[in-house]
Amino acid sequence: MKRNRRRGAHPLLRTTRALGRLFGAGIALGLGALVVQGVASWVITHPYFALAAIEVRGERAASASAIALWAGIEPGASLWQIEPRAAETRLRANARFRTAQVERFFPDRITIAVEEREPVAIVLGPSGPLFVDADAQLFPPLDGEPLEGYPYVTGLPNDGEGNPAVWSVDRLRRALTVVDLWNRRGGWPALSEIRPEESGEIVVFPEQNPMAIRFAGEVDAEQFARLDTVLTLWRGREAQVAAVDLTVPGQAVLRMRGNLPKPRESRGI
Repeated sequence: MKRNRRRGAHPLLRTTRALGRLFGAGIALGLGALVVQGVASWVITHPYFALAAIEVRGERAASASAIALWAGIEPGASLWQIEPRAAETRLRANARFRTAQVERFFPDRITIAVEEREPVAIVLGPSGPLFVDADAQLFPPLDGEPLEGYPYVTGLPNDGEGNPAVWSVDRLRRALTVVDLWNRRGGWPALSEIRPEESGEIVVFPEQNPMAIRFAGEVDAEQFARLDTVLTLWRGREAQVAAVDLTVPGQAVLRMRGNLPKPRESRGI
């Protein structure tokens, strides 16, 4: 019986053919990857996706251009290369902003929605004044941002760098409570200074009425009602009153100026 010499190809030939097929597939895959990469690069750099409009909402003192800059977003950048979450992180790292949200709208638009903190007072730091909002968050004013109309909070312990110490936040919050209650009273003069003391009491100084007003540590509406009675009784004669002490429950103790009549104590106010 004769052997069938065509029963199978030589092992070396089979291996060569397999390698050839793999090599061909590799070339095809490589060419495909290059094509995809080229298309992706073309899409990313195409002017059609260049950022043409940045819409900023919720700004108060900061300009729209400054907010976009803080977010790391520049006009003309490819919309594909702008990462909204990264831009939000940059804005939230700025103490001026309470919230920030960034959205892309293809092909060429970005919206930035922020909530700027509202200053209610000023604290002096080592490099100058700092705004403070109702949540006791400190942030620096912008260049040219007006400081008028905000009371200064003084007497806060500082850390080694001259900033308000972390453990003094409670004193700062108590001072801000007074600011809030004071601002709710219509027609009262603006505050010039607030000094929360280590004892817990808080002393305030109005701008127009040259008097020192001392509140008990737990400031409440009842103390303000007593003060309202005093200011009403002495309206037009405020200059005669040097100080008002509201720390005694149910009382308002007045200290008069100079050679005026003996200090009087108003009880049951």
